[in-house]
Order: sequence, then C-alpha cells, then structure tokens
Amino acid sequence: MNRRDIISQLFDHQGYTSYLELGLRDYNSVFNHIKCDVKHSVDLNMESAHYTMSTDDFFQKLELGMLDLDKDFKWDVIFVDANHLADFVKNDTLNSINHLSDNGMIFLHDTLPVNYSAQLENKQCQTAWKVVPYLLKYHPEIHICTTTENDGGLGIITKNKSKERPLLNSSFNIFSEYYLMDADRNTSQNFIALDKVYE
Repeated sequence: MNRRDIISQLFDHQGYTSYLELGLRDYNSVFNHIKCDVKHSVDLNMESAHYTMSTDDFFQKLELGMLDLDKDFKWDVIFVDANHLADFVKNDTLNSINHLSDNGMIFLHDTLPVNYSAQLENKQCQTAWKVVPYLLKYHPEIHICTTTENDGGLGIITKNKSKERPLLNSSFNIFSEYYLMDADRNTSQNFIALDKVYE
C-alpha cells in the first residue's frame, strides 16, 4: 500500500474531520485524497498551498495569532512530508504534536529507507528516519511506530495514553548510522507490520 491509501483509510476509519499536510506535492499528494471540509496545506514552493511559507514560519505565525486560524487550533491528522532532513523533520514533528487533537495521528514520510542510497541527503528519504529513535528515546508523551509503505516507510505517532511507555535503552545511539538502524529496525524504528496498524 502507498501512503495515500494508508492515511486516507485510517482517516476514514477513525472518523477524523480535520487534516494538515506539511509539504504539498501534486495531485498524487495525500492532501487530494483526504475527504473532509477542514484541511490545510503548507509548502514553501507551491502556490496552490493554503500557506506558502516554510513550516517553521507557519507554526511561528500560528502561535503568534498571525494566521486566519485560532492559535490553539488542533488537527486530527497531520502529515509531515516537507524537508526530509532530520533536523527539519524533528522540528515539524514537535510543532505538530502541539497542534494535534487528543485522539489524532501524525504521519512521517520516508522513515524506512529501503537501502543506504535512499537515505543520503540528496536522495528521496534523506535522514527522516533518524527522528524515530530520537522520539523513542526522549519523548515518552507520544507513541511512535513505523510500517512499510511503497515509497520508503511511514511513521505513525499518537499521544501516549498509557501511564508510561518504555524508552529506548539509554545506551542506544540516536546518531547511529544507517547500517546500525538497518540491522535492527524493530528496535530503532519500532517497526510493525502493516496489518497491525489498526491495532
């Protein structure tokens, strides 16, 4: 399955009503396949986006009340698919958590690069995958897992409803290179099979 199918099916299954996409693409983007009245998009380079600016600017202006949205607005689903370098993905994710409804989901694209080449900084997935172990190690307030997807994997984040979530072992190196992650995706990326996503 591809990201459009996974996200749109979960969106419908959960009865969500609002959607934000960071990094608008084209007709094949997830945005165009989500059916709801309240949806927004942010992209630095796409004039068709609701907000043509960087994602950092978007969240800063949102929190300052400088947009046509309430500064405390929360979305049911947020898809992080803008700049795929780890620092940018981390910032987008942490900003998104602050604007996620209590039962909502955040999706991160390209968190399971299929090979070493795919995660180089000038390739498709870039270093987005490095955000997953960072969140697993330092953010017990969320739950994150990854699953397979045609174009490089999909991270799925929800707010943690249990009293505590096991964190990665303190010795786990969040700056590990691709070959270390690839050797144990179940740990580093908290990998689950696609058919377990609904559970």
